[in-house]
Amino acid sequence: MKHIICFLIISVYTLIFVSGCSYKKNTLAENTINIPVFLNSELTMAVYMEDAGVVDNLADELSISWDFKTSVEQTIDKKIREVNNCNSALAAYDDGFETTIPSYHTVHQSMVIQCRAITIAVKMTPSNISYLNASLDKAAISELPTAIAFIGSTSERASILANASLKTLNEVTPITGFTQVNDYKFQVEALGGSQTMVVLAKGDTDGDQIEDLLMQVTNATEGGSYRATHLFVLSKKEKEGSWLLLSEY
Repeated sequence: MKHIICFLIISVYTLIFVSGCSYKKNTLAENTINIPVFLNSELTMAVYMEDAGVVDNLADELSISWDFKTSVEQTIDKKIREVNNCNSALAAYDDGFETTIPSYHTVHQSMVIQCRAITIAVKMTPSNISYLNASLDKAAISELPTAIAFIGSTSERASILANASLKTLNEVTPITGFTQVNDYKFQVEALGGSQTMVVLAKGDTDGDQIEDLLMQVTNATEGGSYRATHLFVLSKKEKEGSWLLLSEY
């Protein structure tokens, strides 16, 4: 009888302890910090706009007309289309249209990337937790995924990305120089060229309530005319975890 009483007492205490743990766990989950979306002031198309004064929010910049029009041509069918704002430029790009002026290609590509960045940023929502580095220093940049490394040619890029043993930027193109322009802009030097990296926005992009990062990277060859801008959505899904590439453009 004594054994039965002891067992009941232990069971009751165990139930109380487990319930208490469960309550604490739920409380922590409910009290996670609400992290607002961060938007860099460089994320704008206002300089190209016909009337930037009518912009009430970032989403407006997708539809407001620029102060010029540019012609783009479809590679296959040779159809011509005119674009004069972000929405028309993105639609044309997605349909396979490119600028008809070779010397204007780099500028047009940069504008399309900026427009794409705005479409991603305006859909971001506040996050409840972040595993991102508080500040991106040289060490954090060197650990970025290989896709962000400075790669001179398309064929070389395909070969590097197919190599599963390469995990980080520094394994592909070791950083030879690093300058932090401000909290969100970095100049990275590598063999054969340089990269300008800008954090354009931070927020949840995929609905998991974990903070993601939108980064623009502009590559330029050393002493050459090559210049290309790319866009990456990055994240870390656990503490001390590796960088994850969610999408690229």
